[in-house]
Amino acid sequence: MQTLSAHFHANAERIFEARRARHAEMTNPARVRAFQQELRAHAREILGPYVLSFDRHTPPRVQKAGELSTDGVTIEKLLYEMFPDFWVPALIYRPSGRIGHCPALVMPVGHWFEGKAAPMYQRLMRLLARRGVICASFDGCGQGERMIPFDPVIRDAMKALADSHPPGQAKPYPLAEAATHGFVFANNVTSTHCMLGDPGYLCGVHQHALTALAGKRLIDLLCSRADVNPKRIGACGASGGGTDTRYLAALDERLALIAPISIVGSDRSVSGGDADQSFFFSLERGFSQVDLLVCQAPKPLLLVSASEDKHDPAKVAAFYRPFWDAFGAGEALESGIGEGPHGFPPASRKLVVEFILKHLRDDARPIQPSEHPDDDPLPDRRELFCTPRGNVYYDGFGKNSFDLIRERTARLAKSRKTLAPTALRKAVLETLREPEGTFERAPQNLRHVDGAIIWESEGGVPVQLIPRGRGSRHCIVAHEAGSAAVFGSEFAASLEHAGAHLAALDVRGLGPSAAVHAEYNGAFLAPLLMGTQASLARLVMHQGRTLVGLRCADLLQAPAAWNTPSAKRPPDLLAVGGLGFSALFAAYLKPEAFGRIYLYQAPLSFRHLADSSKRYFNFAHFLYGVLERFDTPDLTKALPKGKLIWINPVDGSGRVVTTTEAHRVHRGGRVAFHHARTPAELSKLLTAKKRA
Repeated sequence: MQTLSAHFHANAERIFEARRARHAEMTNPARVRAFQQELRAHAREILGPYVLSFDRHTPPRVQKAGELSTDGVTIEKLLYEMFPDFWVPALIYRPSGRIGHCPALVMPVGHWFEGKAAPMYQRLMRLLARRGVICASFDGCGQGERMIPFDPVIRDAMKALADSHPPGQAKPYPLAEAATHGFVFANNVTSTHCMLGDPGYLCGVHQHALTALAGKRLIDLLCSRADVNPKRIGACGASGGGTDTRYLAALDERLALIAPISIVGSDRSVSGGDADQSFFFSLERGFSQVDLLVCQAPKPLLLVSASEDKHDPAKVAAFYRPFWDAFGAGEALESGIGEGPHGFPPASRKLVVEFILKHLRDDARPIQPSEHPDDDPLPDRRELFCTPRGNVYYDGFGKNSFDLIRERTARLAKSRKTLAPTALRKAVLETLREPEGTFERAPQNLRHVDGAIIWESEGGVPVQLIPRGRGSRHCIVAHEAGSAAVFGSEFAASLEHAGAHLAALDVRGLGPSAAVHAEYNGAFLAPLLMGTQASLARLVMHQGRTLVGLRCADLLQAPAAWNTPSAKRPPDLLAVGGLGFSALFAAYLKPEAFGRIYLYQAPLSFRHLADSSKRYFNFAHFLYGVLERFDTPDLTKALPKGKLIWINPVDGSGRVVTTTEAHRVHRGGRVAFHHARTPAELSKLLTAKKRA
């Protein structure tokens, strides 16, 4: 037996071996060019057609916000319109007084809250500008002046603090660091990107596509400037900005060089990272997202990591150099390690600047220590604001990511047509990313171990059912935090009190197939958004599967695995929290597998997940692109009458919604909604013999 994570990592190794064999065939320019076009097509598909449909090949509109001049460098402050009514703050560092065409560099920002004003970015852009390279950086979603204060209470409090702060006095960054401008539970940019980006996966508004398009539109802006040489534009970013640099290389062939820094530690990417770095379905297509580097061949590429990253960029460079060798340009791929912490420490900065100057300005002069001291003063981040109060949303500069998601879900809900039964089933299977046969399989290698019933799914990954009690009424209980959260809970106590025979189910990724202790799963991690369950979901989706689909199959195997002689009818199913989605799909695909199906505190719809700016549920329960095809009301309309009972339905923030709202959302659905305010009321609902 092995954990779910181990199974998918082993499968990834098989994919990488097949990839290595294919890479060995890239021995001439024609084959590499064909592979590059394939990679670019995959990248555009994964980034998503909806966001990329806003791409334009004309310069974006610009609002100038002022200039600063210091030590031979002019810093332009501006906002550019990425697409209609969506404005991005940016800084452009240029040599003061220089005339003529200069090379330029676009710098996506890694996971630093300061965004474009991060000190390490300021120092590198200033140094390059002094040497004649125009540098431009922009704020990513949830960073710098694009922090989104989405929680209403915190948002209003933060706005009041900003408005009442004494003029001329320094404000702590970002005004109240613990609150992070309203990002409750998000104490770092990685979690922030998940809060912003994960809901977009449901409807096609993809976080990494927004970042990539912001970078491309900035390239469009630079190409329109009289002082920029459009044939000598490069891209360089550190950490997550290095990932964004790879996306830009795949999206925009105008880049003369790229330099992803402190990010490429291997040629393999198994599960990505946050919503800005996960490239779902890439392994299913036979490539690692790191392979997007190949899109740059035979033009210059630099791979540099800091010593504290513990990367081996020379090894990665050696892996990809054959693609450059096919063009006779192996020397254009360089690598190095800069002593110091993650990002652009001085040693890395020197390597990066010298590489850029060599290839964009034909300037081979080495950088002297006196040119980039780390103790010289920088402009304060407030001096670099492109908006009056340092936030595009406070100051009325258009939409934010949540606005885009809500607009998209509203349009989809209005335009989405009701699918015929055969078409709906096809759409469900394709969205779960499982064939029909997956949900017909019988449990394999069934055995009883220390009072538990264990069987194996694909790859020997165990699924566990723990029976308890002796009643005649059988009920399988599936909790998003696993069997450890079932016994002792109010719903389990209610059923046991009524004489039910319970069995707590550990679906894949929980119990014996979990990578870590149960307390790190499910509801415990819901507010953190990252962690074990979300990482499992990303791992699975990179290989073209979904946790929701896998767990739906586990639920449908559980009745056959239990199959007690005393059972006179199929067992009931009680699914708690986010596992309600998997249970609802199980009810739709094979309603005869269970008696009644109870959903307790389960989200009312996928649209509720997408529209909630105060998010509660873990990414493990999200389905890629589901709202572009259907939503849960389409499933409840197809159920047999009396099959589904929904107790205390909730929205995406975990708030219990009224039965009136629930019936409005599921108008025409064959589902009974109820509220249980006390354990006694819950017990009554769970043990009722009949239900309309």
